[in-house]
Amino acid sequence: MALGTFARRWVLALALMGGAAMAVTAAPTAAHAQSPGVSMVSSSLLRFEGAVTWTSVSPRWRTQRAAWVAAVSNARTPQELAQQIVALETAMGWSAVQPSWRQERAGWIARARAVTTARDAAQLLLGLEDTTKWESVAPSWRTDRGAWVSALQSVTGS
Repeated sequence: MALGTFARRWVLALALMGGAAMAVTAAPTAAHAQSPGVSMVSSSLLRFEGAVTWTSVSPRWRTQRAAWVAAVSNARTPQELAQQIVALETAMGWSAVQPSWRQERAGWIARARAVTTARDAAQLLLGLEDTTKWESVAPSWRTDRGAWVSALQSVTGS
């Protein structure tokens, strides 16, 4: 994807998320531990991102990834996780997702802005994964996906 397209998608995502940007915080402490639902979504997000191929993300992702991993690992609220799910989606190119995503994305971003629970964040992540093309993830994702979906469904109650 052209850098200009990446920049436009990033600006749009930030605007739709209310200007929230990725935040890097200190290492988590016991006083700031993640709730079980947030922890499950956080680890699932990291697993999914690990399966997304480098060719499916912007070249800038290489420099942003360490801060993003820290932000996901340190997220304490579903809203913080939603910001990081949107950040990953923004880094992914249009070629990494189904063509229908162009029409669905605005509604998905609106749902990201409205996240209030770990359930909401899990549904947001499941939506992103569902629209991601198979060729945009590692071959091992085909076998890993079932357990991954089940873990998130334990949060969504599905």
